[in-house]
Amino acid sequence: MTDDDAFVAAVKESPDDAVLRLVYADWLEERDDPRGRFLRLELEMVQRGEADPAYPALRQQLAEVAATVDVLWSAVVCRLSLVPLRALDDPPDDRPSVSSLDFFADYIQHLVEEEVPRLRADRRWEYAYFLLLIFWAVLVFKIISLFLTHPILLS
Repeated sequence: MTDDDAFVAAVKESPDDAVLRLVYADWLEERDDPRGRFLRLELEMVQRGEADPAYPALRQQLAEVAATVDVLWSAVVCRLSLVPLRALDDPPDDRPSVSSLDFFADYIQHLVEEEVPRLRADRRWEYAYFLLLIFWAVLVFKIISLFLTHPILLS
């Protein structure tokens, strides 16, 4: 197990340990790894909360840094939703939005076409299978949302 794997395992075991996250961020930044900045931004966002006026700017910075780090790593260590900003900025609604579900389907297609090919060859099928399961879940939610937004059911 590498030092990086040990840090990830420790973060998974103690997700709310801010000191551990800062030590891991320092370790990453010593190696010029952008994941260190990601951890610091994520920790600051969690500590400030969504009501803080600086939260939108921090969210934008986190989105920019998240684009440079491994999607699977960020899914493991991040406590915030990493839904792309376009989906977060959609107006809230009581029902699932077909357009937001379309966006998730597009995002999964992006992951399969762009991210999975960059993964290590020996783990590629595991990730592809996982993404396929997510795709089916999105498809089911899309079908449900179509039923929920059907004009006959709304009347």
